[in-house]
Amino acid sequence: MAFQDVSSTNLLTVNEVTNEKFEEVDAEGGTLLLDNRRICESAKHRIPGFAQGSGSYSSGIHRIRFRILRGFLFVGIRSRNLPVQVDDHGENRSYNKNSCTCGSLNANDIYVLTLNCDERRLSITLPNGPQHDEIEVDLVHTPFPWRFCVMLTRIGGCLSLE
Repeated sequence: MAFQDVSSTNLLTVNEVTNEKFEEVDAEGGTLLLDNRRICESAKHRIPGFAQGSGSYSSGIHRIRFRILRGFLFVGIRSRNLPVQVDDHGENRSYNKNSCTCGSLNANDIYVLTLNCDERRLSITLPNGPQHDEIEVDLVHTPFPWRFCVMLTRIGGCLSLE
């Protein structure tokens, strides 16, 4: 009888994050939190918005499922330990400093954001499709622990955690 050697180094444990919620939004009132803090939505036309998740991620692999309900937005991570900094250029305000974002994403699709802390990588995929976007995270600009973040553009948007 032959035994298969299954070492723990070959097994990857992936944490399917189901308890993520939004806990912080921009101070300018550009973002609403709905559905027990599982939906973030633009509150004001032509005012960019920003929301951050409640989780902290610094080791392992974590998957966060979300759906873009409408609009154009950016999703990614930022460091929990760095303050939110606004690049304020009037209507072109952004929250990209100290953030690491992926993708230009389509409304009504469900995506999976994978935070691979061990390899310092961030990727977005369709659940049953090919890889959409993947980037390496620079720990100098986005140190651990990471947190999920959403940046809503001035044309509006809405995202639901699945």
